[in-house]
Amino acid sequence: MTRRGECAPLWARVLGIGLLGLGCVTVPAGAQLSRLPAAANAPKLLVAPFGRDKAADSSLATAAGDAVRQRMLVNHTGDFATITREAVCKALEESGFSCTQPLEPSQIGQLAHLLNARYMVDGMIFPHGEDSVIVLARLLQTVRENPMAAAASMTVARDKIGGSSSLADRLADKFRSFEHIQACRAALADKDYAKATDAANRALRYDHESGGAYLCLAMVLQASNGNPDSVQAAYERAHDADSLNTLVGRQLYLIYDAKHDTAQMLHMLHHIMQVDVADNDIKKVAVEIQVRRGHPDSAVMILDDALNRNPNQVDLLILRAISLGAEQKFADAAASMASAAQVDSNKIDSTFIARTIAFYDAAHDSADVFTWQRLCTVRTPANADCWFNYGSGLYDRHDTAGAMDAIRHLIALQPTVGRGRIVISNWFGLAAAADSAQPALAKEQFDSSLTEARTAATTDTNWRPQAASMFLRAGYAAFQAKDYQRAIAVLSEAQPWAAAANAPTISYLIGNSQFFLGIASLTPLQQLKVDPNKRPTVDSACALSKAILDQFGPAQTNLAAGASVNRDGVNQMLTYIGNVTTALAPMRTRLKCQ
Repeated sequence: MTRRGECAPLWARVLGIGLLGLGCVTVPAGAQLSRLPAAANAPKLLVAPFGRDKAADSSLATAAGDAVRQRMLVNHTGDFATITREAVCKALEESGFSCTQPLEPSQIGQLAHLLNARYMVDGMIFPHGEDSVIVLARLLQTVRENPMAAAASMTVARDKIGGSSSLADRLADKFRSFEHIQACRAALADKDYAKATDAANRALRYDHESGGAYLCLAMVLQASNGNPDSVQAAYERAHDADSLNTLVGRQLYLIYDAKHDTAQMLHMLHHIMQVDVADNDIKKVAVEIQVRRGHPDSAVMILDDALNRNPNQVDLLILRAISLGAEQKFADAAASMASAAQVDSNKIDSTFIARTIAFYDAAHDSADVFTWQRLCTVRTPANADCWFNYGSGLYDRHDTAGAMDAIRHLIALQPTVGRGRIVISNWFGLAAAADSAQPALAKEQFDSSLTEARTAATTDTNWRPQAASMFLRAGYAAFQAKDYQRAIAVLSEAQPWAAAANAPTISYLIGNSQFFLGIASLTPLQQLKVDPNKRPTVDSACALSKAILDQFGPAQTNLAAGASVNRDGVNQMLTYIGNVTTALAPMRTRLKCQ
C-alpha cells in the first residue's frame, strides 16, 4: 500500500500544491503528467483569480482558483478548452496585474475578451469558523447582456483547500442546463410561452438551482401578463437561485420601485452595487434616491466607496460634488468638481462650469470663481453668459478695460440683446459719478452711458426699464448741477421707458427742473420796469411771463405725477405756481400779450 506521504510530492508536481488535500491516487507516473486535449469545438474557458473576503486569505483564494482550473483541464476537456494558469498569468502580468490579485468584474471581463474566452469562472472565499472557508464559484458566459450562469459552493478545511476542485465537476454538470436556458429564451422571444416553460423545466433537471432557468420562467410569467405578485415571487426565486445575476436584481428593483417599497428597493440597489462594482448607472440611481430622501451623507458614502476602488470616475466625482452640495459642504463639492476636470477635461462644458462656479461661490472662494469664469470663455467661447460673468469678475478686480473688452464679446454674440450695453452703460455712469469733481469729464462719461443705454432700449425693448435707470442717474446728476435744461431733456427721453418704481422720481425731477426754470424767468420779470407806451418793455414782459407759464404748465403735470416722492414739497410748489399764474393773468391781459 502506498502511504499518503509518499504520493503527495508527485501530485504536487502534477496538479500543484493546492491539491494535496485530495488524497493519494495510484496511477502510472506517465499518466499523471498528461491530460486529454480539449475537443476541437470546445469553447475557451477562463478561470480567473478567486477573490477573498479577508486579505489574509489571499493565498487560499489563489489555491482554490488553481484547483478548479486544474480540474477543468484534466476532467472536462470535452466541455471546455480551459486556459492554462501560465497563459492567464502572462496576460495579467503584461497588463500590469499580479496573477494572484483579485480582479473587479469589469477587469475579469476584459481579461476574458483578451484571451478570447466564451466562458469564465470566478470565485470568492469567505471565512467559516476558525478552520474552514466557504468557496463560491460561478460559471458564466462572457457576454454583456444577460449571461447564462451557474453557481456552486462548498465548505472546505483551510488545510485542504484543494478539495474545492470538486466545484469544477458541479459547474460542468450545471453547464448542461445552458442549452435549455437558451432554448427557453428563444421560445420567449417567439412568444411561445408553453415551449419556453418546458425548456426552463428541462434546464432545472440539470441544475435545480439554475438562476437562468428561474429567470426565464419569471420573464415568461411577466410577458404573459401574469399576476404582479406572482411575477415578483418568480423574480425573487430567481434571485435566491443566483443572487449574482444583476439582471434579476434590476427587475426586482423596478418592481419594488413601482410598488413604492423604498426599503426593499434600496436593499436591492445596495446588493447590485456590491455584485457589480463597475455599474455606475446603479450607483447614480442609488445616489439620486438618497439625495431625494434627504440623506446626501449616505449618497456620499456610496460614491466614496466606488471612488476608493477607482478614483478616476468622472461621472461619480460629479455626483459626489452634487451630493456634497446638498450637505452644504460647498468647498468639498467644488474640490470634487475640480478633480473631475483634472481626470477628463472633455467633460468641461457650460453646465459643468456653471455648477463648479456655483459651488465655489457658495464657499465664498472668489479667486476660484474668477478662475472658472475665465476658463468658461476659453472652453465655451460662444456662451454669452461666460463673457458676462468674466467681464463682471474683471470689473470687480478694477480691470475696467478688460471688463469692457469681455462685454464687447458678449455684445458681438448677442447684438440684439440689451444686457451687454446696459452693463457698459452702468459702468460709464459709475465712472461719471466718480469723476464728478471734473464736470467736463463726468459729462463725457454720462454721454457715453446714455449712448449705450439708448442703443439697448431701441434694439431690445425688454431692457428699456434698465435703460431708464441709466438716464435717471444722468438726469439727476444734471439736476444737482442745476443744468435744468439737460436734466429735462435726459429725463424726458427716459420717461416712456421707466418702470413703475422709477416713474414718479423721473416725473418729480422733471417737474422740479421746470419749476426752477420758471423761477429763473420770474426774477427778471419782477425787476423789469414796464412802460405800456414803450413797446420793447412790453414785449420783454410778455416774453418773460410766457416763459414762466411755459415751464409752470407742464411742471404742474409732472409734479402731480411725482407727488409720492415728496408730497409736502410738491404741494408747496403747486401752490406757488398757482399764485404766480393767477398774478400773471391780469398783467398779460393789460399788456395785451399774445
